[in-house]
Amino acid sequence: MPAKTPAGAPENGGPPRTELQELQLKAGQVTDESLESTRRMLALCEECDRIRLMNQEHVTAEGKPFSD
Repeated sequence: MPAKTPAGAPENGGPPRTELQELQLKAGQVTDESLESTRRMLALCEECDRIRLMNQEHVTAEGKPFSD
């Protein structure tokens, strides 16, 4: 994660950001964090589904009934 600059501080020595620019930057950061969180949750769901299918295969191979 990139280093955070204080509010209003320019990133590359440019002019200070306006309040609107600060809000837009923060909105973009929150969006990025939300997307990354969603990606992690999707990966966890896919992993759980993979494990469920493996368990179902093992139980079926043992000849025991399996219900979803």
